[in-house]
Amino acid sequence: MGALGPAMICQRAGISRSQLYRLFETEGGVVKFILSCRLNKAASLLADPWNSEPIHLIAYSLCFEDPSQFSRAFKREFGASPSEVRA
Repeated sequence: MGALGPAMICQRAGISRSQLYRLFETEGGVVKFILSCRLNKAASLLADPWNSEPIHLIAYSLCFEDPSQFSRAFKREFGASPSEVRA
């Protein structure tokens, strides 16, 4: 399965790229929506007491290029660092 992105959403929803962007205008845009989905998935994994996967591997699995980029985006979204949520 490919990474979540505009092309995948268009293909799965059967809509054009311009339709997709119009639909997500009120949500702050497609890219912001996708980032929010990825960060929510990360938060779910970090809050799961049974998941001991290292934070950097969670970041990579959700298509973040590096752990520091992930950590900054996570803290902006949730007001807490990934390690604080894990604890």
